[in-house]
Amino acid sequence: MTAAFSLAASAFFPTLVGGVFWRRANRHGAVAAMITGLTVSGIYIAASHPAVRGVLGLAQPLSWFDIDPIAAGVFGVPAGAMALFVVSLLTAAPGPDERAVFERLHTPESTRTAPVTAEGL
Repeated sequence: MTAAFSLAASAFFPTLVGGVFWRRANRHGAVAAMITGLTVSGIYIAASHPAVRGVLGLAQPLSWFDIDPIAAGVFGVPAGAMALFVVSLLTAAPGPDERAVFERLHTPESTRTAPVTAEGL
C-alpha cells in the first residue's frame, strides 16, 4: 500500500502543484513529469524485488541513501518536478485559452448578488 502511495505521489504531485501554481507549466511538461516520476519510483521499487534483482544482476536490493523502496516517492517527486520544469521551458508556453482558464481559477468571480444577512441564513 505504501508503495502505491509513492507511485501516485511521484506521478501526480509535481503535475498538480505545477499546474496550479506555475503559469508556464504546460501539458508537455505535465506528461513528462508523470512519466518521469512514475519511472524513477517504479524502477527503485522494482529493483528491490528478488526476481527483478536476478534479472538485473544485482546481488543486493537497490538502496540510495538507505531509503526503503516503499518510500520511493522521495526520488520520484523531485525527478518529476524537474521534468515538469525543464520540458515546460523547452516547449511552447500555454496559449491564451489555457492562460484564461488559469486566471479564472485563480480569481473567481463572486456568485452572490446580495450580502448574506442573519435573516437569510
